[in-house]
Amino acid sequence: MEGHRQAGIRKCVALVTAAAQREMIIPGILPVIAPLIVGFLLGPQALGAMLLGTIVVGLFVALQMTTGGGAWDNAKKYIEEGNFGGKGSDAHARPVTGDTVGDP
Repeated sequence: MEGHRQAGIRKCVALVTAAAQREMIIPGILPVIAPLIVGFLLGPQALGAMLLGTIVVGLFVALQMTTGGGAWDNAKKYIEEGNFGGKGSDAHARPVTGDTVGDP
């Protein structure tokens, strides 16, 4: 706390990575298990409907995320030109975060 030693960055990253991996076990298994359960319990027609619905919904979510990422990027550039306080202002911090999330 007084700044006499280096922070344990490696330890911090290892702890956060381990926690994130533990939290992602169920969301990672769900897309593998769900089609198997639907296919065996409800049959091939229900499985086809589930997969088709997933593809259609996934397409629209992907388009929404792409459009949103572009909007955040444009807002960031607009503020960096000097509008709403310019770069480094509180108004600039929001689109930077949104752009970072929207880029992937």
